[in-house]
Amino acid sequence: MDTNTEFPLFVDDDRLRARLAPQMGKDRFRAAVRSLERTQGFPRTHALWKGRYWPAVKAWMDQDQGVRDGKFIGSYEEAEDGPEHWDDLTASP
Repeated sequence: MDTNTEFPLFVDDDRLRARLAPQMGKDRFRAAVRSLERTQGFPRTHALWKGRYWPAVKAWMDQDQGVRDGKFIGSYEEAEDGPEHWDDLTASP
């Protein structure tokens, strides 16, 4: 059984701030989160579990920051550079 409490699935706003923006003051962070909830669909605190579901927060942040499947959308890793010419000794490196 996984008893890792260092990274719980539901996090309160203090732990969320520590993960996302520890440089922000507590009041400023709380105001920013409340604004994002109202205007951009940021994951809300679950009434029963008394915290925000961390995987949903991470997915929201990834989408907001342009990350898809662990890669930045439009990154060089997704760019097509043409066919490979492994047997063509005259091809440029």
